[in-house]
Amino acid sequence: MVAQLFSKWDMLEALELEELSSQPVDMIESIPKPIPVFNCALRKLKLRKPNLDESELYLLLKNSRETIRKLWIDNPSSKIQRPGLFRILKECIGPDLESLSIFVTPDWHHLYLQRNADLEDPAQNPSMLDILFKSSFRKIKFLRIRGPLASSKLLELLPETIVDLRWGQCDYGAADFAATLFTWRNNKDNLSPPPGPPPGFEDRGPWLPNLEKFHISDAMFMYKVSNI
Repeated sequence: MVAQLFSKWDMLEALELEELSSQPVDMIESIPKPIPVFNCALRKLKLRKPNLDESELYLLLKNSRETIRKLWIDNPSSKIQRPGLFRILKECIGPDLESLSIFVTPDWHHLYLQRNADLEDPAQNPSMLDILFKSSFRKIKFLRIRGPLASSKLLELLPETIVDLRWGQCDYGAADFAATLFTWRNNKDNLSPPPGPPPGFEDRGPWLPNLEKFHISDAMFMYKVSNI
């Protein structure tokens, strides 16, 4: 049914799918039926609990690289690996993306950063968004993430276009770093301001000048600011 529908909806721009899955193994025929290629150029795609691997997710997005503006991936299954999701975000999402929401569970391909790990390899570095934001998503306005996807380093890499940032289940270092940043940013009328910006911000102007809403939390700590 999905293949029949999407082969006819060339003008489709927004799509929301829940628990989209390829054909179950016990139902596969002699010739498996893959997820169809979308002929439409999507602007918005929301996937809730997708049970797709890298190649299947690629088929959904391959024709929308230049048009996609809003991408939401909520709780992908273990079928897609960390390097696979990284490649999808790197290769299938163009530079004009405005809104990115990615939510994963704490045990989704859990990965520890080893001492000698290659920090540019998403198969070794659990903070895949740190790698991506060094060169991608420079026009993004809305970023929502949950789960082990980034480190406190991400806060130094965000573009000035950010308007709304929400980060759940982050590590303690990110939450603590965020509090330090806001103390430094909002110290104009503080009689006892911090002596200087946190490491990494020494020669910078206002941190995220367009930011209006900010919410960051870990298991023990929540820092929330609205109407900045």
